[in-house]
Amino acid sequence: KYFEALGNNTKLVSPFMLHTFYVRDNFKDKLPAVTHIDGSSRIQTVREEQNKEKKENFINEILPAINQSRKKLLVTYQSILSLQGRKLSIQDEEYLNLLYKTYRIKNGNIEDLLIAVKPHPTSVILAQAILESGWGTSRFYKEANNIFGIWSFSSQDERIKVKGADNVYLKKYDSFVESVDDYMLMLSRNPQYLDFRKARFETDDPFELIKHLKNYSELREEYIRRLRIVIKANHLTKFDKEIKNSEIIDIEM
Repeated sequence: KYFEALGNNTKLVSPFMLHTFYVRDNFKDKLPAVTHIDGSSRIQTVREEQNKEKKENFINEILPAINQSRKKLLVTYQSILSLQGRKLSIQDEEYLNLLYKTYRIKNGNIEDLLIAVKPHPTSVILAQAILESGWGTSRFYKEANNIFGIWSFSSQDERIKVKGADNVYLKKYDSFVESVDDYMLMLSRNPQYLDFRKARFETDDPFELIKHLKNYSELREEYIRRLRIVIKANHLTKFDKEIKNSEIIDIEM
């Protein structure tokens, strides 16, 4: 139904991802996470009940880390809001200066800091995790806890080499929480994502926000299309509603 066989594997059976198939044209839009640019796919065939369980297990594995990272940012965001427009103590100024340095805010503008710190919806984070890790099947996910395909450009990083490529590395993390934290920090201070940050400050609509993530992948506009399909096909916006209903945070000042 979805694929065309190549070579001698006419039964479309590939439990160990050893065979390549072509995705039928009318299904390429529905299978963005496994469709390569040339329309081929190296798939793992499983029974329907196995596929559903695999997806659920992946989301359950990384969702706690996403929730933990987002809640830390929300605490920081609300702390900054509480300082806006009031006389600052020395302790307040030291706190803000540390954040300005962390998020590379050179003008000391508190609104720019708020724009940098505000976290984006869980659905967007999950969609990127799905595409970047192939539902948790990538080597970098399994061996380096690297959920989002974050590259390493410093020899000081804990990192893992890309096979078959010279001097290309991806970061290695001790935990999924560390991976999510680094991903959030990158989006919060990298100049390539300034439009994304400004958009998420104004809206929590995931379909509006993903329009500003084309710089994340060399696929550019195709990447946005795939994110949209993944969010819709897997009903990821339900996680935004669940999180929003539970985001009541007490802050001690």
